[in-house]
Amino acid sequence: MWGVIQLIVLTTLARTVRVRTVFAAMAVGFYAIGPVTAFLQLSWIRLAALLLGKSVADMTGIGSYTVDPFLEEAMKLLPLATLMLIPAIRRQWSVSDCVLIAAATGSGFGLTEHLFRYANDPHAAQAVAGGWVVTIGSHNVLVPGIAARAESDVEAGGGGASDAPPPSLDLPHTAADDAADASGPAREGKEPGDYEGDRIAAHEAEDAQAREEAAEDAGDKAADDIASQKPKLQPRPPESTPQEQADKAADAASQADADAAAAQRAQQDAVRAADAADIKRATADPESDADVAAARERTRAAQNASEKADNAALDGDDPWDPNAPNKSAADAFDREAREAKDAQTEAESDFARRQAADADAAKAEAQQAKDAMDAANAKAAAAREAATNAARDADNAAAKAASDAARAANPAQAAADDAAKALADAQKNENDAFFHKDAKGYHDARAALEAAKQKADAAQAAADAARDGRSSSNHSRVKKP
Repeated sequence: MWGVIQLIVLTTLARTVRVRTVFAAMAVGFYAIGPVTAFLQLSWIRLAALLLGKSVADMTGIGSYTVDPFLEEAMKLLPLATLMLIPAIRRQWSVSDCVLIAAATGSGFGLTEHLFRYANDPHAAQAVAGGWVVTIGSHNVLVPGIAARAESDVEAGGGGASDAPPPSLDLPHTAADDAADASGPAREGKEPGDYEGDRIAAHEAEDAQAREEAAEDAGDKAADDIASQKPKLQPRPPESTPQEQADKAADAASQADADAAAAQRAQQDAVRAADAADIKRATADPESDADVAAARERTRAAQNASEKADNAALDGDDPWDPNAPNKSAADAFDREAREAKDAQTEAESDFARRQAADADAAKAEAQQAKDAMDAANAKAAAAREAATNAARDADNAAAKAASDAARAANPAQAAADDAAKALADAQKNENDAFFHKDAKGYHDARAALEAAKQKADAAQAAADAARDGRSSSNHSRVKKP
């Protein structure tokens, strides 16, 4: 806020915005941008931790130097960028106005950030000359008062020395931690020489453990010798290697792909056959069928005979006499014409049913071909996945074999690598204990970290000595006549 007030005074002759507008920008940064930014950070960190299988503390540490800085700065500029979308404001405001509004928003955001960071530990603040000192873990943060702040600004403007910035709370280990570590023996009541004795005791414990392991190996060897004297069972057939399994899976995947391609071609042929059946059904002429043609010919002949009989019946003395010979003949021919028409209709219906049955059978074959293609594709996909998994297993087995061979060839370096991994785990535990604000847990984690560091240094020194010994031995063999 003090910096914003200074900017208001310095830009009095250049700015066009009012003082209350600047304070409104500060309120937006304090009440809106700060909480929204914190919500966005917590949201993406928890989502990423869930998707990546990491802890929230680990993702918080990663986000502090990857996504969070860019997100915070973008959110600080969001109100100004939104205002610049209004044409009237864009034409009226000067560069000084934009700088002042951006600084006010950032000041409000910074106030929110510090409240989120230190408001839960008011008991950690201690009054000192010129302000307060907030102690969080092993970090000391100076909060200057108004008079001290004004004095420091005057000294900085006049070329005087200024205090170094406080250590960042975003980093789990800083220079302040190193200073606290250096005073560790005095605070814990130990003399500096006591740590040398602890290191010697640790080496003695390692030697005792090595002797125990050697005794266990001797016992295992004796048990193996006793077991070797017993009747041996028939050897089992050799198991295939991971690479052989990967080759077999690749061959199976190739065959499955070929089967899927054949099923796809069969499905395409079946679809074309079904389309041809539909076209034939829609365009087929019933006259092309022998039964339909015969029925139609019979119908035409019967209708012609019926017409002639009707004409003959009209030539009699009484055309409506049912006993007249011509009338009886006309009725008989009329019945034959109707029967012929019914037979034609039945033949045409039978022809249509046969065409529909052929089309339905072609569609059913096309559907069966599609189902077979889907099953072949699924089988090919499963075979490809199995081949990929087998290839990955073969690669992992090869990498493990290479790693085991390297460790067997250089056991000292292998022990150094294991100690380095243990050191990394101890460093992570120390970082987690710092963020949990547990003084005892943090102290224990620091002690474990120191022990792991000493062990890693000793193991690396042994590995370096072994490497130097091998180098000098190789060099002497090369020079030997």
